[in-house]
Amino acid sequence: MGAQSSVGPFDTPSGMPTAAPTVDLIVLAGGRGERLGGQDKAALVVEGRSLLQRVLAAGPDLGGRVVVVGDTPVPEGIAQTSEEPPGGGPAAGIGAGLDALVRLADGSEPAVWVAVAAVDQPRAAPVLAELRRHVAQLPAQVDALCRRHPDGRRQWLLAIYRRTALVAARARLDVEQGASVRSLVEDLAWREVHGPAQDLGDVDTWEDLARWGGNAPPRVRPASVEDVTAIASVRVAAWLVAYRDLLPPPLLDRLDVPSEAANRRRAWDEQHADARVAELVAEMNGEVVGWAVAGPSRDDSHRGEGELLALYVRPEAWGTGAGHRLLLAAQAHLRAHGFGRAYLWVLEGNERAASFYERHGWHEDGATQLDRRGEYVLNERRRVVSLG
Repeated sequence: MGAQSSVGPFDTPSGMPTAAPTVDLIVLAGGRGERLGGQDKAALVVEGRSLLQRVLAAGPDLGGRVVVVGDTPVPEGIAQTSEEPPGGGPAAGIGAGLDALVRLADGSEPAVWVAVAAVDQPRAAPVLAELRRHVAQLPAQVDALCRRHPDGRRQWLLAIYRRTALVAARARLDVEQGASVRSLVEDLAWREVHGPAQDLGDVDTWEDLARWGGNAPPRVRPASVEDVTAIASVRVAAWLVAYRDLLPPPLLDRLDVPSEAANRRRAWDEQHADARVAELVAEMNGEVVGWAVAGPSRDDSHRGEGELLALYVRPEAWGTGAGHRLLLAAQAHLRAHGFGRAYLWVLEGNERAASFYERHGWHEDGATQLDRRGEYVLNERRRVVSLG
């Protein structure tokens, strides 16, 4: 089928508006974020909301079912899936989303129309809402609807598709894994609408994020003893949110910034007597928002290995890249001091942390330990990474 020419807004023959149909939504959130150093794009924050939250805002306007494809934390009640194996590219991601929508339909027919949006587009929700208003007026021979970028590119990953056409296009692929989105959808019969150019664009780099009004990249520097109160505040704030449903409330209730800061101040000289220990902080707008400590293994059975002893970011700074930059800096420090391998411990059930470290190449090796804190015993799982 040939591509259709660009057109402006549609009207029914009578000039009266037609009710917009229900549209399901597939959000592709499985990209590697390579130009962002492995940062989870879905968690990046623009104008106070993560990119995932911004795209999911399209769901109520579209009126259909929603599925997120990719390994990223999603809000409660939102369906999630992944292509198998993960990392198969956008065509495989769309296929996984289509399969998930069939499962969600639970025997009934999925919506006739399905929207596809890459998570890294800050203005995806209003663009999809606009496109939906035109869907009911499309002739039967049109398979897909999108906006065209001013440079002439079709927005394949910000479009609404006739589901049957997308399913048929998927069936025509020789191999879905690794296939480009172009190979999947280029030959569909397209219709385009005009709209403001500023609605289009994605976030591939930190500079892109800044242009969209996101936070500038955090700055990582060595911590000093003058930072202990800020460090204590970061740790307490992170524990209260990240471990709220994982730790006994009495254990969290004991957390106290002044006491934490005093303990760290007393132990400062002893901890920093070894040059192989690095204590780092991440700053944004002059404020400490993250903290990490790395050094030689504390376990005699793992002599010669490095250990990430701590890494915490204030909850309001999650998705800004602070944790990402702290982790890279900690790994670089360990590497510079001759460690070829490092490990860390993650509290069992802390899926946010597990996903973060997994994206950065830290994998579970099967080891577990018990962290005893008074009358409470915490289960932890080990993750390791090669620093070579």
